[in-house]
Amino acid sequence: FRNPAGAAAYVAFVADHAASYWGPGTAVQRVTSAGRPGFFVRGASCGCHRESPILVTVVSQRARVSWLLVNGPGATRARAEALAAHMP
Repeated sequence: FRNPAGAAAYVAFVADHAASYWGPGTAVQRVTSAGRPGFFVRGASCGCHRESPILVTVVSQRARVSWLLVNGPGATRARAEALAAHMP
């Protein structure tokens, strides 16, 4: 982004519209990852027999937005947070 305000606005937009991306029932929580503010998103459950979670971390620092999507049977918030801490 051209400036920190644009990056922060995009992160807020993703959080505000999370249900549009991942469905009604999507949970959004504030998070700080490696000093970067943003949001942790758990996509809504589809109720499928073999469903795996969709976990998204989106944060910003200065004019950069970092985005991490983790899913699969071993996906947990703790694992997502550990990986997010290493994002550029």
